[in-house]
Amino acid sequence: MAGENPKSAIDAILEDDKELKSGLRIFPITLGRYALLELVKSPLIDKDTKFSTISLIPTFYIMTREVSELKGYNSRNIEQLEADAMEWAENQTIQDSNEILDELLQKFNLVQRVKPDVAEDTKKKDRPQTDG
Repeated sequence: MAGENPKSAIDAILEDDKELKSGLRIFPITLGRYALLELVKSPLIDKDTKFSTISLIPTFYIMTREVSELKGYNSRNIEQLEADAMEWAENQTIQDSNEILDELLQKFNLVQRVKPDVAEDTKKKDRPQTDG
């Protein structure tokens, strides 16, 4: 798909953080952030996770925190990230969450449009060749 729309692919790679009306900043989707989103089973990337406020809070936290605030989180302490996200959410409003969600839906839609289908590519490459 990236070959179909190289401008979108370049825009996705080169995107800057974005300041919202609320003063919160949405940061680019980096490999590190994406890995954390996988660990918390963000509904924006995990189709099996129910789309709800409780499942979105860690996503919002990950996407609005500086890298320095995310360092140290990994699979062994993901519960701490979730607890920190809930504490952070206590200081956010519904309007803040609506604004964050709108921006993230646009951002993740762009990523989905330019992301190659790795599973399909792998299936094609890994198929054994038969002589017959």
